[in-house]
Formats: sequence, structure tokens, C-alpha cells
Amino acid sequence: MKILDIFKKLFGKKKDDKKNKYIESASMQSKTSDALYIDELRGQLTEKENIIKTIKKEKDALEDNFDEKTYDLKISNNKLEGLKKEFELLKNSHRELENDYTAKQHEFENIKQKNEVMELDLGIKTKSIDIVNEILTAKDADDRDTEEIHNKVKEIIDFVNIRVREDFRNTTNLTINDYLEIHTDIERWGNIELKTWLMEKKVLAFVGEFSSGKTSIVNRILTQDNENTKFKLPVSATPTTAIATYISHGQETRVQFTDTTGNLKNINFKTFSQFSKSILEKIHVTHLIRHFVIKYNNQNLEKLSILDTPGFSSNDKNDERRTVEVIREADALFWVIDINMGEINEISLRIIKEHMSDIPLYIVINKSDTKSPNERDLVKNKIQKTMENNDISICEYIEFSKIEPLDNIMRIISDIHYRKEGNDNIINRIYKEINKNIQNYNDDSTIFRKNIRKIQEKININEKSIAELIDKINNKKKAINKKRKELESEEMIGGILWNKGKKLKDPDSFWKLVDERTNLFYNGLELYEHLLNISNELKDNENKKSKYEFELDIIKRKSSTLKKLKNDFTNLMYEYGYEIPQISIINCEKSEEEGE
Repeated sequence: MKILDIFKKLFGKKKDDKKNKYIESASMQSKTSDALYIDELRGQLTEKENIIKTIKKEKDALEDNFDEKTYDLKISNNKLEGLKKEFELLKNSHRELENDYTAKQHEFENIKQKNEVMELDLGIKTKSIDIVNEILTAKDADDRDTEEIHNKVKEIIDFVNIRVREDFRNTTNLTINDYLEIHTDIERWGNIELKTWLMEKKVLAFVGEFSSGKTSIVNRILTQDNENTKFKLPVSATPTTAIATYISHGQETRVQFTDTTGNLKNINFKTFSQFSKSILEKIHVTHLIRHFVIKYNNQNLEKLSILDTPGFSSNDKNDERRTVEVIREADALFWVIDINMGEINEISLRIIKEHMSDIPLYIVINKSDTKSPNERDLVKNKIQKTMENNDISICEYIEFSKIEPLDNIMRIISDIHYRKEGNDNIINRIYKEINKNIQNYNDDSTIFRKNIRKIQEKININEKSIAELIDKINNKKKAINKKRKELESEEMIGGILWNKGKKLKDPDSFWKLVDERTNLFYNGLELYEHLLNISNELKDNENKKSKYEFELDIIKRKSSTLKKLKNDFTNLMYEYGYEIPQISIINCEKSEEEGE
């Protein structure tokens, strides 16, 4: 900008001076000469050249100064870029330090959490080891005759599964499904017989969806809402009732468990209280324990045994399996539903239909105090419609909560019928099946004996007819031979007619004899044909008799097998102390044999 201003100043000034000089020269033309004018012009030219040189020098100086300033500016810009880059590097470094700090902080938190998990896991493992040690070293319960009952029940189960099955297969028309039912029922019978704490008691099973509050309901029944009661089942946010737990009456409080072989053993209550889902996942205690049995002095349990089961909807198939194994023993089922769920899930519906259809079922809509009366009605109607759509019969719908009177459930429990005798159904079924088939074989034996007698009567008639026909045929033969001799006699033909050509002495008599002999021959043929027919009939009757006798022999052997089976089974059950059902059988074999 400075150079431009200088140029404007210099050339602008000179232009004005030239104009003035021109005017002055024009006015003085008359006074001056051409030489003076030229010298003046030369002087002006020299002056201008000097000015141009001066300006050029100033321009060169300004250009040098501009280049210097430009260079300084370039250096400053480079320094600025360097500072910017250095700033960005410092900024990135700061960001990396912040990220590294955050990462280290997260890593520290993760390590801290892992350390807490490890400490918790270590605590669980330590508890698990203690629990396993106690389980493995647990002493047998001092219940008398437990081992003897166990051995006898096992002997009966083996007898049914092997001997009864084999004899039934050879003597009855039972299907594979029938055998499966017998196997399932006898195993269930054995399970109940081995559980002495269920004898002569009403069994109530509390089942339902996970975290529905069923264990809390069981605790209310056990304590009868008495806060001073020390005994309660453990309740937590995890499915703690991971093993089926029976609660029954006893003279003193104690916790027992049955191992996989059915032996009843004692365990410390504190150890039992430590059982949780996390413990079970560590030690797989379900391979060591089948059931827990809690006994304590509670008058409400004198005729009652409560079954608290593994919860459903915990996404654990083992929980479902363990529950299904024991629910069949119950006299009634109380299915507990959290009202806040508003519906029963598909898994629960499937389990009810598959395993509980023939057991009295009560729906307990729990935590009802968390809903308004209208909301409770909506949930109840929805559940009721779901049950109806799935053809599930419900005895009663019970709205319940922690503030509801306990009598709402105790009243229902007192009205439930005792179904223990139902456990004997399989024994009665076996006896009925044996007696039914023995009776059927007796009836069949009577029929076959009657048929054999009838066939024998026909055989006797056939044999008599054959004997008479043989006599008649022999008489015909004799008559024919006699006629032949008469025809060949000399009195009739006077010699040998055919060789000597002699004439008949009495042709009429001769041909009459020929006709008589021919008639005798044809009569003999008819007798032979009749004899053949009767012989074939006799053969058929004898085959029928042999077949009837063969079938009768099979019936006798089958009947004998069943009678021996019944006798052995009766002796086995008698040794166990079982009262044998008295079923009369009409035995017709002796009278039939005597009649025969």
C-alpha cells in the first residue's frame, strides 16, 4: 500500500507541474527562444530521470522490505502452524490421557467387581464344600425299620416290573401303554410307601410359577401367623426351593433328606437354610439329594404334610422335572399365581394338562392386595377363561395376600379328601387283572370242555356209523360173492359158458342173478361212498378235538401261571403287611372235569 501511495504522489505532482510549465511556456513563447526551451526540457528530463532513479531505489528498498516482511510472515505462519500442531498433539495427548484414565478407572471397577464376584464365589464354594461334606457324612435317620421297608418295597417293585410284566405278557392282552402305566404306577406306589412321613396324612402340594409367593404362603400355614414361631422355610429372590421339600409333624424339629437310593438321613437346619440356586449350581446337589423332609412339632401337621416344590418359569428344566416327580403324590394341588403377572404362562398350562389333570386343583391368585377390586376381577376372569379354553378343571379360585385371613385357605384345606388309598390302585389293579384273566380262562376252559364233549359225541357217532357201514359192506361183499358163485355154477350154465360155448340152462334165472349181483355192487359202492364221507367227518372232528384240546392245554398252563403269580404276589404282599383284596372267582374246572 505504501508504494502505491508514493507513485500517486510523485506522478500526480509532476503532472500538475508539467501543466503549469506548459501554460507558462506558452505565455512566454514570445520572450524565450527554442534553445532555452530545449535546455529546460533537458533539465526537466534529467530531473525526472533522477526522480525515477530515486523512486526505483525506494521501490527496490520497499520490495526488499516487503520480501523481508513476507519472509518474516512466512516464518511466523510456519511457527504458528507448528504451534497449532503442537497444540493438537498436546490436545490429543491430553485426550488420550483422559481416555486412558477412564479406561484405567473402568478396569479398576471391573477388577473390583471381579474381586467381589470371586469373593462371593469363594464364599459360595466354601459353603458348598461344607454342605457336600455334611451330606456325604450325614448319618442315617433313626427311623425304625426304614431299611427293611426299603428292601421290601424294592422287592415288590422288581417283582411287578419283571415277574408280573413277563407273566402278563404271556397270559393277557395288555398293550404296551398298559405296561407303561403299570410301571409308572408301581414306581409311584413305591415312592409313597418309602416316604413314611406321608403315611396316613393328607398331602398338599404348593406349586406354581417362580417368585409367585408360594413359599410365603406355606410359611403362613406353618406358623399360623404366629410371629414368634422360629421355624420358617428360606425365601429369597432366587428359586431357593430347588429341591422338593416335605414339611410334616414330628416330636422335635429336624431336617432330613433322602439320597438317590431312598435312604433317609439327617442334616443340620442351618445347612438346609443355606441352600440356594447358586449353591446348587456349584455342587449339583440334586445328584445327592432327592427330597428334603422337615419335621417339627406343629399340631396343624398331625394329619397333614405340605410339599413345597421347585418353582416354574425359572428357565430351569431340572426344576420342572423335580416338581413333576413329586406332584403325583399330592391329594390336592395349590397353584399359586402372582396377580401382577395377570396370566398363567404356557409352560404352566402344559404342566397342568400333562401331569395334574386328575388331581384336585386350586388356583391361588396371590398378592391380590396390590390390585383394586375391579382389577382383581379382571385377572380372575382372564385366568378362568384360559383354564376353560384348555379344558382344565379348577376346584376353586382363591384370592390371597399377606393381609388376607389365613382361614381363607385353611377352610379349604380342611375340606380336602384324603386320597392315600389311591396309592393302592396299582396293587388292586394287578390283583383284578390276575383274577379277571383266571376267571376268563375258567370260562374259556368250560366252553372248550363242552365243545370237546360235543365233538367226542360226534366222533362216537361217526365211529359207530363206520362200524355199521363196514358190516353192511362186508355183508354186501358176501352176497355178491354168493351171487357170483351161483352164476358160475353148472346148474345155471351147464359148464363153462364162455370157454365151451354151452347154452344157459335157465337164461331168465341167470340174468336175474346178474341183475341182483349188479344191484348189490352198486349198493356196495354207495356204502363205500357213505363210509368215505363219514371217515372224512370223523377226521375233521378228531382234528377239531385235537385243536380244542391244544387250546385247553394252553388255557390250563396260562391259568396255572396266573394262579402261581397270584400266590407268589400274595405271599410277597402279605410279608409286607398288605391286606389282600378278597375277590371271589367262580372255578368251574373241577365240576367240569368231574362231569366229563
